[in-house]
Amino acid sequence: MPRIVVQDVFFEAVEEAGILPIIDGISFDLVDNEFVCILGPSGCGKSTLLKIIAGLREPSSGSVIHDGFVSDPPRLGMMFQEPTLLPWRTVTQNLSLPLELLKVDKVERRSRVKRWIEIVGLEGFEQYYPQGLSGGMAQRVALARSLIHEPDYLLFDEPFGALDALTREQMADELLQVWSERKKGIIMVTHSISEAILLSDKILILSARPARILKTIHNPFPRPRLADIRYSTEFLAIAKEIRDVLDDKQAVTAH
Repeated sequence: MPRIVVQDVFFEAVEEAGILPIIDGISFDLVDNEFVCILGPSGCGKSTLLKIIAGLREPSSGSVIHDGFVSDPPRLGMMFQEPTLLPWRTVTQNLSLPLELLKVDKVERRSRVKRWIEIVGLEGFEQYYPQGLSGGMAQRVALARSLIHEPDYLLFDEPFGALDALTREQMADELLQVWSERKKGIIMVTHSISEAILLSDKILILSARPARILKTIHNPFPRPRLADIRYSTEFLAIAKEIRDVLDDKQAVTAH
């Protein structure tokens, strides 16, 4: 049974100039431990779709069903393009925040924070404030924070988009390792074709606004995956297939 079902979702924004269609009847599902990537042109409505799935926006029509119920989503982990860390809190305090909100006891909080600092390789930086971290380190904190409260699903909105190319690849590799060890259902918006192929089980390619699904690609690479599949002939062939869909007139021109 799918954990999340997005069912014929439409979304229209009310602007001064009138009604602006954003999402045009999108349907897909997320099954247990599945990693879904969403690709599409800039401004096509990917982030809006993610907010609808998270319950932060109501669709104009259609529904999002979580574990068989049309309701507020269960416990989610979210990660955005910017790490959104609280600047007055240290790494340890930022990681502790979701657990404080859930009223997890202090001993358990300390244990989980210590474990996640080790998982994302930030030993020695526990008492640093965000302004003292590099971009990649801050995103490692954000990744750990999105997982520390043991969410049912994860929603990522272009989480590595602000990083340089090398750091972005390193963070994608790190996410792949963390996910492989702690499998959670993930829906991730990205602009990176190679990132989508490396990480996902399923890739949804969206059209320009109003967004609709042009093609769904089921990733043929078995797991566990190594980062060097990026250089294989099959990887490059899938990347070209995705690029061809994105470059097609219906993908880049609103209708």
